[in-house]
Amino acid sequence: MYLDRFRIDDYEQWRKVDFKYPMIFRSCRALEPYVKCYWLSVFTGTESEAQKLSPKPVTLVPDGGSSIIFDINYKQNCHHESIWGVMDKPMVVYNQHSISKGEIMTFGADFKPGGLRRFLDMPMWEFANESPELESISYSTFHELAERMVNASSIGEQISIVEAFLLNQLDKVNAIQATVMEALYTINETSGSIKISELAAGLFVSERNLRRLFNEHVGVSPKTLCRITRLQNVIRQCTEYKQLDFLITAYDNGYFDQSHFIKDFKEFCGYTPGQYLKL
Repeated sequence: MYLDRFRIDDYEQWRKVDFKYPMIFRSCRALEPYVKCYWLSVFTGTESEAQKLSPKPVTLVPDGGSSIIFDINYKQNCHHESIWGVMDKPMVVYNQHSISKGEIMTFGADFKPGGLRRFLDMPMWEFANESPELESISYSTFHELAERMVNASSIGEQISIVEAFLLNQLDKVNAIQATVMEALYTINETSGSIKISELAAGLFVSERNLRRLFNEHVGVSPKTLCRITRLQNVIRQCTEYKQLDFLITAYDNGYFDQSHFIKDFKEFCGYTPGQYLKL
């Protein structure tokens, strides 16, 4: 569910609600080319309730993007911030809300493919399949950002803090090369159903140079991003239209045979389509 920015209420009201699903917020228009969304999840159970809950494994499926995550525990007066880099394989994590003692809020900024590179002057391949703590990155601005997020008094203020930081970084970090931006646009418009040779030729660059640019700005190769984008498109269409026959949708999205689709699905989701439907 998307909430308009002007409808954000004071955080004290949200603290009384135990969200089963994250609340999702749009970014401002200037950040839309890079930021997918912001999201907020809150656990407000008591310490005894938290101890009774068993950790819940959650499988994260690659979507080509990356995130900055803020975990803030108000009762224990501690916080943890990390960057989740682009993934090219499924990652099983444990729901921190189910094992945290006290009241914890998780705030995330999700970036589109290549989006985080626009604000971070570091090659994205360094973060591939990794989630380093912000403290490990030699950026004093990130440390200041974390402290301001912890001390914010409302959701609106937190979003304003993050957006002010990102907008400020736009003026400091070199822009993503036009070649990469055009390639990302083409991959998105074709839902990943384009040959890399055709993509490179249309951009007047070699395939080798295109791979180098993607490793720096996106964190995965253009071929991998095409495969992820195509599979994500199949899953999205099946979910939105309640289409339970993955194979028909897969054929519509450029998969040539069943084995090809199942191979990609299992590689990126960790399950076969049949196993996924039973979850």
